[in-house]
Amino acid sequence: MLLCVASVSAAVTITPEGDKYVGDVLSLDGTTVFSPGNRILVTIEQLSFGPTNKSASPGIGGMSGQVTVEGGGGGANRWYMTVDTASYPPGDYLVTAEVLETDVVETATFTLLPRRVTLPETGTPAVTGPATVSPLTESPLPTATQAGGAAWAVCAGLLVVSAYLRQRRPR
Repeated sequence: MLLCVASVSAAVTITPEGDKYVGDVLSLDGTTVFSPGNRILVTIEQLSFGPTNKSASPGIGGMSGQVTVEGGGGGANRWYMTVDTASYPPGDYLVTAEVLETDVVETATFTLLPRRVTLPETGTPAVTGPATVSPLTESPLPTATQAGGAAWAVCAGLLVVSAYLRQRRPR
């Protein structure tokens, strides 16, 4: 989910996008009041930091690149960038759009979910008739007396061995 963080200035915006999964193409775009030809530095950084499995591949987890503002209608010019997330690990990310040679910056966050698992399609099983259900047969379970008797026998054996070892110990 891409959430825009409101800023004081609407000089540059980032358009929110829905949920994304690892391997999806992320389309980042927005509007700006800056003229066509101006450049915007777009950066994606992974927000999470913590212990990881050192033998696992960490993935890239971010990137940066410049885009050029293009003309738009109604005084709002546009910018856009696409990013392949195939090498990104799942997690929360920060997107920053900074108009170069100014101090105008906008940020947004999104969550990259683990890769979707697609199951192969299978045909519909044929119905051959009513199913036959076999009755459950009872299996003998040990009674409390049987289970308790075995536990007492083990404890008694340990006590005998312990007493024997104490007698054999030199004084």
